[in-house]
Amino acid sequence: MQDIESIFNQNTQEKNVLEDAKLFQYRIEDIKSRMNSLESMQNDYLNFCRNKNLCPDSTGLEVSASVKNIMLNILEEFDLDKPSSTSIEDYSSYITRQNSRIRNLLLLLAQFGCHIEWSSASYNQAVFPSFFDLRKQTEKIVNYDRWESFMIADMEHELAKLYDLSSDWSLLLASSGMSAYATIHNFITRHLCPDDNIVIPVPVYHEAEALLSSIPGIKLLRLNTTDPDKIVSSIDGATKAIYLTPMTNDEALRFVDLDALMQKISLIEREIFIIVDGTMSAGLIRPEKSIHRNSPSLLLYFESGNKYQQFEDTVMKGIIIVPKLLKEKFVSIRRELGTILYDRVAVSLPGFISYEELKLKMSRFAHNALFISDYINNNPDLQSFCRVNYPLSPSHPDYEFAQKYLIEQLGGIVTFSFAHSSFYRRDTLDYFIQSLINKCQEKNIPFSKGDSYGFSIPRIHIGGSRSDKPFLRLSVGNRSIGEVKAFASCLASCLSSALR
Repeated sequence: MQDIESIFNQNTQEKNVLEDAKLFQYRIEDIKSRMNSLESMQNDYLNFCRNKNLCPDSTGLEVSASVKNIMLNILEEFDLDKPSSTSIEDYSSYITRQNSRIRNLLLLLAQFGCHIEWSSASYNQAVFPSFFDLRKQTEKIVNYDRWESFMIADMEHELAKLYDLSSDWSLLLASSGMSAYATIHNFITRHLCPDDNIVIPVPVYHEAEALLSSIPGIKLLRLNTTDPDKIVSSIDGATKAIYLTPMTNDEALRFVDLDALMQKISLIEREIFIIVDGTMSAGLIRPEKSIHRNSPSLLLYFESGNKYQQFEDTVMKGIIIVPKLLKEKFVSIRRELGTILYDRVAVSLPGFISYEELKLKMSRFAHNALFISDYINNNPDLQSFCRVNYPLSPSHPDYEFAQKYLIEQLGGIVTFSFAHSSFYRRDTLDYFIQSLINKCQEKNIPFSKGDSYGFSIPRIHIGGSRSDKPFLRLSVGNRSIGEVKAFASCLASCLSSALR
């Protein structure tokens, strides 16, 4: 792990500009490749119809041609657009325009590829073809989107390569992170008995915990610790499952040394289900690489794949990773629940993501999170008023664990802790956010209020369930360091005003 000063020194605006160009190149090449692939599929479709004396969907083909022309125009605009000056404001406006073009290109891919496809494609037909993908004419799969899909299988294969999964593991796609968890939850409930214990070392996603709490007769052991030894010592003969998350989605933003913990748990000589939510770390902390090969414990992993694995918000995606021996069982549960990722959604997601691209993007998020936490925490006027929580900040209670990991594995979320109780009221936080929006509007800096994270533009949200006190959660965005410095200045100014 690099020291923080070295990280700051290497993170220059010039370097970030080159990185932005590289990230854009990754996405444009992927979109062009998928356009070509869909066009090739369309030619195969037309040839098939011609050979079988079928009448292709002429209206659909007209729409496809129109969509293609729009996409080509957007691609031309993308290539020609440049910042109008060297100012940070103009560069930020340029990045926003390019991100919007990529987002719309992804959404147009759905129209280009799916408007003549059928959710229940026919295997054979007379006169009119009710299919698009020729592979669906082979009867090798059930032509019913809820059951299975060639497109989804292709995406699962690519993501398995991204995560460098061995042949011992299987990756399945779901329609959202919560759908991914619901699939695992359904599996778990089939193996639980009354009086079983479930260990929850740190808080898990509140909707997942709501499902756990509804299981009759099950005891939830909430530890509120990140210490691997304390967590392992809590496991006894009644423990059936343990729920882990590398980073908690709450005000404390606690970090768990997942590698060390997985190794210790996998040495326990009986079957325990280890459920890991990797959403906050964007899949770059790989728990299956830490578990012992002959361990009787079973790792069940999930994450929300739409948080960091797309350029801008288009659609949702969930990822499930389970031992290969459980793949068919999970495919069956996913089919029964209808939690599969559907074709018409999948086509608006990136088709190919390289490890280098994801690592570069996640490194930017983490650099920005570290910069903002350092900028606010080292401001002498604010130190008695608030603290920014981020695991790589030296003041964070889990800094010792976190600094063992690569910076790109730690996500782009920070939270705020305040000395005054009034800043844990929703109306107070809403007022503060509005003042920050006004300040950013005045300085022409993109910023938004809203749930979720992983977007290019910084986004703030009032977190906390109905039973917890509200808190501020900031997704820092993956903009260049010059843009982040301008935003951090607005943030510090609004915090100083709130203090006064």
